[in-house]
Amino acid sequence: MLTLVEGGLPHPATLLQATPDTLAIQIASPGQPGRHHIRPGDGAMRCSALVAAGLLAGCAGNANLPKPDNAVRGHVTYLERMALPADAEVAVQLFDVSRQDTAATPVADTTIRPDGRQVPLPFVLRFDPKRIDPRHDYAVRATVTSEGRQAFTTTTTVKVITRDHPTMVDLVLSRTDEKASGQ
Repeated sequence: MLTLVEGGLPHPATLLQATPDTLAIQIASPGQPGRHHIRPGDGAMRCSALVAAGLLAGCAGNANLPKPDNAVRGHVTYLERMALPADAEVAVQLFDVSRQDTAATPVADTTIRPDGRQVPLPFVLRFDPKRIDPRHDYAVRATVTSEGRQAFTTTTTVKVITRDHPTMVDLVLSRTDEKASGQ
């Protein structure tokens, strides 16, 4: 919704079409309802500037929107049809995976004790935004341990946070503990 001002009176308007030759707007003013086409020579430059300003104002950030809560959220699950052991622990970690020539740098982690709950298990991994560089890549990894041994882990890179990657992900783990699989 735009507001055009003519003669000191505001007129709510909606931009219908904008081309280099014509602006089509819908005026919601009681005095001048209907569609209007504005062409060069009849104030189009002034109107174009007003419409552009209105569009830019509409694209400006909204101070009423909630701030990001600096967390990656999601669920940890696996495809095997088996219950989590009673002593299972689920670790979810956030890593900076930007550098190919060095080990990934840990940024944040959390541990979940299922206490009888089964997969899918929800997680919230909070991180310090000061440790996030928008030029870097970040990924989450999860592992399930039981009896001090790793039983399940993520086997794919799940990128998050930067470069239009999500902050809500589902992590599907694969079995890693051979003894637990009966082999």
